Amino acid sequence: MKRSIVFVLLFTGFLLSTFFGADTLKEIQPRSIIIVPDQPSNLEAKIWIDKGEGATYNSGESLQVFFETNKNAYVAIYDILPNGQTNLIFPNKYQKNNYITANTATKIPVGYSFKIGPDVGKEYLQIVASTTQFTKYDAWTQNFNTEAFPEITLDAPNFLQNYIKSIIIVPDPTKPEWTSAMTYFYVNTTPKQGTVDLNSTPSGAMIWLDGSWIGKTTNYKNTLSEGYHYVKYYLQGYNSYEKEFYVPSGGYVNVSTVLTPSVQPVAKLYANSTPPGANVYLDGSFKGTSPISINNIQPGSHQLKFTMQGYQDLEQTVYFSSGENKTVNAQLSPIIIPVFSKLTVNSQPSGANIYLDGSFKGTTPLSINNMQSGSHTLKLTMQGYQDSEQNVYLSSGENKTVNVFLSPVIVPIFSKLTVNSQPSGANIYLDGSFKGTTPMTIGNLKPGTYNLKLTLDGYQDSSQTVSLNLADTVSVVLQPKIVVLNGTVKLSLNPKTANVSVDGVYYPSINGEVTVSLAPGSHSVKVSNTGYETKDFNLSVNSGEYKFVTVKLDEIPQTGKLVINSNVSVKVFVNGSEKTSIPANTSSSVDLNQGNNEIVLMKDGYYIYLTRINVISGTTYSVNAVLEKIQ
Repeated sequence: MKRSIVFVLLFTGFLLSTFFGADTLKEIQPRSIIIVPDQPSNLEAKIWIDKGEGATYNSGESLQVFFETNKNAYVAIYDILPNGQTNLIFPNKYQKNNYITANTATKIPVGYSFKIGPDVGKEYLQIVASTTQFTKYDAWTQNFNTEAFPEITLDAPNFLQNYIKSIIIVPDPTKPEWTSAMTYFYVNTTPKQGTVDLNSTPSGAMIWLDGSWIGKTTNYKNTLSEGYHYVKYYLQGYNSYEKEFYVPSGGYVNVSTVLTPSVQPVAKLYANSTPPGANVYLDGSFKGTSPISINNIQPGSHQLKFTMQGYQDLEQTVYFSSGENKTVNAQLSPIIIPVFSKLTVNSQPSGANIYLDGSFKGTTPLSINNMQSGSHTLKLTMQGYQDSEQNVYLSSGENKTVNVFLSPVIVPIFSKLTVNSQPSGANIYLDGSFKGTTPMTIGNLKPGTYNLKLTLDGYQDSSQTVSLNLADTVSVVLQPKIVVLNGTVKLSLNPKTANVSVDGVYYPSINGEVTVSLAPGSHSVKVSNTGYETKDFNLSVNSGEYKFVTVKLDEIPQTGKLVINSNVSVKVFVNGSEKTSIPANTSSSVDLNQGNNEIVLMKDGYYIYLTRINVISGTTYSVNAVLEKIQ
C-alpha cells in the first residue's frame, strides 16, 4: 500500500508513510463521505490548502493545510484517500491540542511536513468543528503512542459519515453546535474542466457544494473539475434539495429544481413583566397586556416590545424554532425625572472668564442654573493671572458656591553663562543643544541646572553640570585625545574550508588563513564547517598587538540508528562497551558509528545474542532478539 501524503518530521528526519493502489486515477463519490447539515449553522468552519482547491500536487511536493472557525471550537481533520482509506491528521502526535481560537487561521504541519507520494487520484480533506470536545479524543491521544496519524477506516464510503456523527452527538439533552467543510486536490494528475448551472425556483437558495457552504446562491454558474460532485440547496421556508452529479470533461451540466414549500409547526410565547399590566406588541402589533400567551407564531425572528406609563419601553428580538414554547420575563425600569442643580462661581479678583465642561458661560461672579448632577470641569481664565481648573461634583438638586483665588503670572528673571576653553574654538552644547564656539556668552537662560559639553577635533570631550544663578563663567582646559591603534589577529584553520565570523561579521579565508584588524578589547569568534563541531570563543586584543591563533575543528561522528526489541530485559553492548539496558518487549534505540559494529545482548541465565551490522550514516536498522534460557 502507499499513501498520497507522506508525513516527514523535520526535527528527526524519521519518515512515516504507507502506500496504496496502482498509478491510475481513483475518485470517491463525494455524497458517500460528506456530512450534509440540515441548514447553515451559526458555527462556521473553513479549510483550504496552499495551492488552492482542486490544485494538482506532484510526487515529492510539500502540502500545507490551513483552517479557521468563526467561534472557539474543537477541530478534527481527516485525509480521505481515493481508495477509501482515512487517517486523522489533526489532532496528531505532534499537535495534540485541537482547541482553536475564533477567527484565527491555523496551519498544519508545524514541526514536520506533508510530502506527496506517487499515487494518482482525487484526495479529500474534511474538517469537523464542534463547540464541545469530541467523544473519541481520549482514544485518539492514546493511539498517538503507536500511530502519529491514526487510521480511522479503510472504507470511507460505508463508515466515515456514521463515525463522525458518533464523535459529535452524545446522549445528552443539549447537543453541541457543530459543522463540517471539505476541500480536495489531485495527485499526479490534472483533471479537465466542465461547466455547471446551479438553478432553483424560487432562486436565492444557499448552495452547499462538495462539503462546504460556498457563499453563493442560486442561480449560479461556474466551472468544476471533471468527476463526481454533490450539491444541496437550502432556502428558509422550503424543503431542501440534494443531488449528486457528474461533470464530464468539457461538458455542461444543469442542476435545476423547483423547491417545494415546507410546513413548519407554529410557536407559542408567554410574555410576562414586572410590574404586570404592560402593553405587549409583537412585530408592531398590539397583543394585549402582560401576562399574556400569544399563539400561532411563525418560526424565525420577531420584535417583542413592552410599554407602560411611568416606565421605559423595553424592546428585544426573540427567535422561535418550529413548535417552540418560549417564556419572556421583562423587568421594566421606572422613568426617572431629573432634578437640576445650581452652581455659583466667584473669583478674586472678579471678572474672570468661566468655562464649564469646555463651554464659555460668562464672567465672575455668576450663577449657573439647570445643571445636571454629577462631575463637571470648571476653568477660570483672566489676563495677567494663571488659569485655574478643578473638578466640581453636584448632587441632584444641590446649590453649590465655588470661590477661586487667582494667582498672578510671574515674569521670569533670566541669567547668562560665559564659556571659555583652552584652546578656544570648541563647540558648545547646552542640554544637548548646540550654542556656538568658545569663547561665548549665552544669555536669556533661566536659573537652574544645565549639562555643559565641549567638543573639539583632536581633544577629548568635556562634560559637566553647571548650576546657574544670575551670571556665571565656566573655563575649561581640554585634554588631547589618546590615539588607540587596532590589533591584528591571524587565524590558522583546520580544515582550511572552515567559515569564520568575528562579532557576527563573516571573513573569507585564503588557503585556510584569515587575518582581521580589530579594535582593542574582547571579541566573539565563531568557526564552523559542515560535518564538524562549531567552536565559539572570545578573543582579547590589545592596542597594536599581533596575535596568531590556530583553530582545529573536531569532526562530527557519522552515525546510524539501531532499534532493538528483546523478549527479555537485556544489557546492550556495542563493540565491547555497554551502551544501555532495555526492558522486555520494549523498543529502544541506540546510535551506531558508521562502519562495522558488533552488537551483543546479554542477560544472566540466557544465551548471548550477537549480531554484526555494517552501518551506513543516516540509516535506521532494527533487531528483534529472542534470547533462549540456559537449561
